[in-house]
Amino acid sequence: MQLKTNRLVENAERTGLRVIVRKCKVTSVNASNNEAITVNGLALDDVERFIYLGASVCKQGGGEEDIKARVGKARGAFVKLN
Repeated sequence: MQLKTNRLVENAERTGLRVIVRKCKVTSVNASNNEAITVNGLALDDVERFIYLGASVCKQGGGEEDIKARVGKARGAFVKLN
């Protein structure tokens, strides 16, 4: 993952973009390697879960947490209809 991150940073810099480390978060789903991923010598924050395009992604993988969240949102929307 570190190699891919390095290539991302290099390509971003080539086009005039910067990776702002304090705004970047990383998580590894079902990963055996737990080494910190760095950008320019600074480690990225490792988070347990995050929301991506409305879906909940967590380190343990699977979709139970995401399904519970979506059912809760649907329940709330249904209650508002009445």
